[in-house]
Amino acid sequence: MVLSREEVIWGYRFILGRNPESDRVIDDKIRHNKTIHELRSTLLGSPEFQKHILPKFIASDTTGTPKVLIVNSHRRSGTHFLIDTLFRNFNLHGTFLEIQEVPRHKLLNKKIVVKNHAPNSRAKHIRNILDGYEKHELPIKELYILRNPYHTLRSLYYFDLAGMEPKFAVKSGIGFYDYLTEASPYKGSDGKKSRLDFYFHHYKYWSKNNNSLTIKYEQLKEDKDAVLQRIAKYIDEKIIVNDSHAIDDTSIATGITSKTDTGIWTNAVLDLFASPEYARQITEMGYEVVRSAENI
Repeated sequence: MVLSREEVIWGYRFILGRNPESDRVIDDKIRHNKTIHELRSTLLGSPEFQKHILPKFIASDTTGTPKVLIVNSHRRSGTHFLIDTLFRNFNLHGTFLEIQEVPRHKLLNKKIVVKNHAPNSRAKHIRNILDGYEKHELPIKELYILRNPYHTLRSLYYFDLAGMEPKFAVKSGIGFYDYLTEASPYKGSDGKKSRLDFYFHHYKYWSKNNNSLTIKYEQLKEDKDAVLQRIAKYIDEKIIVNDSHAIDDTSIATGITSKTDTGIWTNAVLDLFASPEYARQITEMGYEVVRSAENI
């Protein structure tokens, strides 16, 4: 799936703070960047960003302790909802970074947010590539956002059917059962795990990680203030009330899921989720094992 004109325009606005110069520039970016992530890397690496925006970013307020916040999640678990919440309620800098975009220096006088979908911690990796501080002096705080597995995997199914991230796109017409049970394409999978296996493999790692704070997507939506208090205590930051920190949503393809499409929840799919090993983990997460599509 190619980039849309709107994605290019908003990419320019978010990263360079302006609109593209012309339709020709938009078309050029669509032609040379296959995904939103490629466009993001292109704009962050552009001379304009490096020479004119990044220096201002570096030279801005440097008070407080440098810090890296890593938002860990399975795809479609509310990753960007948590990232946007952090930027709106804490004194953080810039925009969120993918793991491969973490700078090797200069931004260490900032509090930055890094996004990670891997089924393991990347804190050690980040410490290894960052320099300028002794490793033990750079605080890294990891958060893990967890969402109802039924909702997460339904959203992921429609997301991949639409080809929103080409490397994860699936063939048109694949049913939900086949989607869940075919081999997972994700890094961190051994090539034998199904998508459903990998989801629970991902959860299992983070549920046992004692160095991260677990945030439930549903609780963040329903009782944001209480969750913010937990986050503030964990990351050792004050909650701010400042409209200037309001930012546009960075979520990708919000609303892509058809919540009224109960047809995907066949008995075979429901039985798959309700198998003993999966059901045990769903209950452990604090969610209900569902037997009827109407209850999802």
